[in-house]
Amino acid sequence: MTRYFHSQRCFEKYRPDKPRRFWGFWRRKKKRVTAPSAAKSAINYGHNLYKKPQKRRSIKLWILILFIVLSGWVTLVGRLPYFKIKEAFYNGLNIIKKEEISAVVAEYLNRGKIFPHDSYFFFRTGGLEKIIQEKYSLSKLEIEKQFPNVLMIRIEEKISSIIYDNGRDYFLLDGDGTAIKYLGKVDELLPAAVANASTTTSTRKEAFHTPDYRKLRRECGAYPIVFDLNNSTTTEKQTNVFPKELIAKIINWQERLEGESMVKPRYFVYTGPFAEVMVSTQEGFDIYFSLQTDFESQLLALKAVLQKNNPKEYVKILSPQRVYWK
Repeated sequence: MTRYFHSQRCFEKYRPDKPRRFWGFWRRKKKRVTAPSAAKSAINYGHNLYKKPQKRRSIKLWILILFIVLSGWVTLVGRLPYFKIKEAFYNGLNIIKKEEISAVVAEYLNRGKIFPHDSYFFFRTGGLEKIIQEKYSLSKLEIEKQFPNVLMIRIEEKISSIIYDNGRDYFLLDGDGTAIKYLGKVDELLPAAVANASTTTSTRKEAFHTPDYRKLRRECGAYPIVFDLNNSTTTEKQTNVFPKELIAKIINWQERLEGESMVKPRYFVYTGPFAEVMVSTQEGFDIYFSLQTDFESQLLALKAVLQKNNPKEYVKILSPQRVYWK
């Protein structure tokens, strides 16, 4: 039998605390208060004579100090000039001018004061991709960071417009056939070639000029060039200048001809909705196709001819089964 009586409240203040939840970690700990009693005032059985007093260290203070040190170190490293993005390389630019997209990238890199965007560690590819996608019509966009200070931007442009030539002026048409921009007169962009061809009415200079596709591509972009021989009058902001179904078909022809490395089109010549469309190519021969016949079957027939033959003047696709070349 023990010599002294131990109450059930002996050393109660040394009982370990109950585990608290995560969000209760930062709450102020409440002190346990017990009501004094007459028995305790006379004899205090809850006092440990052998317990050494210890100074309690706050773990919250250590966590705060560690956070400040790490944040300062990351900020200092991120602001070093060695990790500042200095150069960006572009791949796949045909329509978009390098100067324009470089200005967009530079504007994004100049943002951010506390965490500068031009730092390799703070740069977010998703933020720049969102800005470029909103500004330009693209099929594919990839941005890659290369250590320590280089950006690689790969672009696949989506063609949705054409350059329309009515024989006198050049216009940029959108996918719906609306003249969204006036590009200039034919005589301003290139000297028109006068053809001494006699017709029943009069000689028309506009119908025989050759679109300067090199200068148009250099100044306006790699849009398909459509030369309309109907000599229709066109004004800026005019709607339904050219049927949108034909615009989609011509864009499809140019993308497939260039994408499959068959030929490089210079421009398309359009004479009417039921007539053949002529494609002038950089290889030196012309291609004639129909807008009413199935596109894929005509393309397969053209591919079969080009694989086995070397035309010099023209390839005329009357039907998928009837293809003539010279």
